[in-house]
Amino acid sequence: MRSSISYILRPVALLLALVTTSCVNDDQTACPPFGQAEQYVLNLRITTQKAATRTTRAEGDDIEEATDAEDRINIEGNDFAVLVFDGYGRLIQRFEPSSAIISRQDSGYEVTGVLGETSADRIQVAVIANCKSMAAAAAYDRFVLGHTFLSDMYRDGTTWNFTLPNDGWQPDGAGKAIPMYGCSDVALLSAATQNAIDKERYDLDLGEIKMLRAVAKIEVADALPDGVELAPDITLSNYNTVGRLIPDATANPDWNKEDTQVGAPTLPDAPATADGLKFFAETKTVGDETRTVYSAYVTEADLTANRAIINLTVRDSGANLTSKDYNMEVDEYADGKPTKRLGALLRNHIYRYEIRSASNTLNINYTICPMGTSVADIPDFE
Repeated sequence: MRSSISYILRPVALLLALVTTSCVNDDQTACPPFGQAEQYVLNLRITTQKAATRTTRAEGDDIEEATDAEDRINIEGNDFAVLVFDGYGRLIQRFEPSSAIISRQDSGYEVTGVLGETSADRIQVAVIANCKSMAAAAAYDRFVLGHTFLSDMYRDGTTWNFTLPNDGWQPDGAGKAIPMYGCSDVALLSAATQNAIDKERYDLDLGEIKMLRAVAKIEVADALPDGVELAPDITLSNYNTVGRLIPDATANPDWNKEDTQVGAPTLPDAPATADGLKFFAETKTVGDETRTVYSAYVTEADLTANRAIINLTVRDSGANLTSKDYNMEVDEYADGKPTKRLGALLRNHIYRYEIRSASNTLNINYTICPMGTSVADIPDFE
């Protein structure tokens, strides 16, 4: 039976003061100094919230917490960008960190910045983060004022890509974090000016920005009976080595709705596959039991074109070290058996396989659920 997990993510807090380093008007002329124009103040709070419960969620499903490392945006390492687009979806300004005040709060990461003068009335704000963790720092330099459009970012399959490490990569709560992307709805600057009390500084409320991680997570839980266990050297074959940092919002119009997220994978122009992606071990509560869980973060994949394979070994846990190897396709399972071909591996989703017993075949419980989304909330400035 297919079920879902509510994934609760713990928030972490950090306060940043931001100033702008560059901007462009609709006619692509340089912006005048802030002292010669009204100031629009942007207050950005990046938080983490509980995942929405799907209507298909069965009674008794697991509720668990992610690690801080899975939630983290590497603000200290300047591993993020806040991008402002006009009503045409054209990049008109980029915020850069200039100073940081670390403040532990329950609300999350907080960012304040000043928007330079622009003739645009309709704007959107996008946040991209943790590219350096995947050796993709150059992605930040590929956002060009006046020339980069949101539509380019969504359909470009070469410019904003990353290569997945195959050595059991995992976020560590320090310099390594999961790449994420989110974008606000359209906001009207004219609404801010009409509602302003201070006519020299206008405060923007863009609502919340839902952030999606650029990877999926495959988990293999050791639920075997006493006397046997999973060997730790689990690997994934036929996986996509290259992923896209930014999801295709055109193909996934409901990507920022927490109970929907993405339904189609966002793939590079030339997907390449490889074998030998290593899993890492962690201890988690699965149901009511504490289990050893072997996990791997993976890029999105079209499984109708390339079927990923989990390679694992079941062995005796005593002195008699007999073992048997298994090659398990990444599919849906029910009553211990494969029942349906999965069409894709999707970002920000967890695919969990509980290995219950092993003989000629494996007895497997299967669960898929969306991970809770990180949220960048832009409230009224106070």
